[in-house]
Amino acid sequence: MPVYQGERYLAAAIESVLAQTWRDFELIIADNGSADGTEGIARRYAAADPRIRYERADANYGAAWNYNRLVGLARGEYFKWHAHDDLIAPTYIERAVEELDRDAGVALVYARARLIDEAGRPIGDIDDRMRLMQATPHERFGRFLASANMCNPIAGLMRIDALRRTRMIDRFRGSDYVLLSELALLGKVHEIPEPLFFRRMHNESFQRANPNIRAVQRWLDPFRPGAAYFPGLRLNFEFARSAWRMELAPMEKLACLWAARQWPKARLRDTLGRWKANVRGMMANLRTIR
Repeated sequence: MPVYQGERYLAAAIESVLAQTWRDFELIIADNGSADGTEGIARRYAAADPRIRYERADANYGAAWNYNRLVGLARGEYFKWHAHDDLIAPTYIERAVEELDRDAGVALVYARARLIDEAGRPIGDIDDRMRLMQATPHERFGRFLASANMCNPIAGLMRIDALRRTRMIDRFRGSDYVLLSELALLGKVHEIPEPLFFRRMHNESFQRANPNIRAVQRWLDPFRPGAAYFPGLRLNFEFARSAWRMELAPMEKLACLWAARQWPKARLRDTLGRWKANVRGMMANLRTIR
């Protein structure tokens, strides 16, 4: 559980983990130098439950550093990131463990997401479109790049040995997409069709608190806050790089490189779709005016 200045929602997030029907887990709370009440809340829970470890940094080293250090601190076979403001249903971990135990070829199990507001009221469900059960890496890779939506599956349960073979969370915008693409290269991705993950949307959440590229870069790495130029082109390069760096048979690697073209094609399709919707809206408004 990476956290920075999370006093408002931290206790609820911890409680949702402690309420899991699967009891054999370790909860590591990685505090990135919070100056609010985060430390007191985390220490109180750690003192009451031996499964909880509290690790505090002396300063804010950025989200990328804090997320990745948790992977180094973890000691289990499976691993899950859990944001300090999100919630999970009591059966989430149990259901995910069952799938990972059942199929050794699965690298990640995630549940569908339901967006909630500050008070925990439901906003709507999200189809992440990341059920990737194809047999070959290039099929899974291409399917992910063609259909990726939000990155909610990053909060799923992963095989930690697979996660450690990825580049994890890097210091550029969209690195969570790259991480998920590398997990797809390493194994299948299973979706639990029920909404067992509750992603909280509020004014301090990542999307709203970081409305531009410069803010995102500062969130990822406060010591390198300059804005990254041409982030879309950067992602195209990073996906191709992911396909190249994986230990795959030569023909499979070439197939993955060819599949990387799906990302710009999908982004162009989405952009054209938004333009068409805007034009239809404008035309409807004009007809109303007449």
